[in-house]
Amino acid sequence: SPGDGFTYSNTNFYFLGLMLESVTGKQVHEVLRDRLLDVYDLGDTFFEGAEPIDGGYVEGYLAGAPAPLTDMSWAWAAGAIVSDGSDLCAWLRELYEGDVISAEHQTFMMTRTSLWGGSTLVDYGAGTEIHTHSGRDVFGHTGSTVGGQCEIYLEPESGVCVSLMANDFFATPKAANAALWTRVLQYVDSR
Repeated sequence: SPGDGFTYSNTNFYFLGLMLESVTGKQVHEVLRDRLLDVYDLGDTFFEGAEPIDGGYVEGYLAGAPAPLTDMSWAWAAGAIVSDGSDLCAWLRELYEGDVISAEHQTFMMTRTSLWGGSTLVDYGAGTEIHTHSGRDVFGHTGSTVGGQCEIYLEPESGVCVSLMANDFFATPKAANAALWTRVLQYVDSR
């Protein structure tokens, strides 16, 4: 029942991709490129499997052993995006502070709802993870795939964004990310 719990699902993003294609008559990567990536100058962000990627990949690992190079087109609208930390932070600033969506939708997206996700209480907005570091809420999300993990969060008041990428699927960037946020916000508060 609504409000009883939380389970993350990539399926919703897959269905969103199908809806985008149905409504626009274009492929998902074309819609993303035309309406978001080019508009917000995200030149180091690509839709894998549908666009050529400038430059190379960082080699991924599984518990210290090289991971097989995995074509992320299998994830399609739920995760075929390849990007770098700079573009990811630029995107979060546009999403949470810019005009990508309306102010009402930003508020809705950033409104904390605490639900049980298995045995853990999860603070989540609409498609947004919400964490508190040094008394400040940060907004963003995690991502992972074969050979890598990423955590990216923005603290809107200061404009600070931290994008932490690890090229091992079994890495634990969450502890490092929490430590980074503590130090970064200490620095911001001391200025």
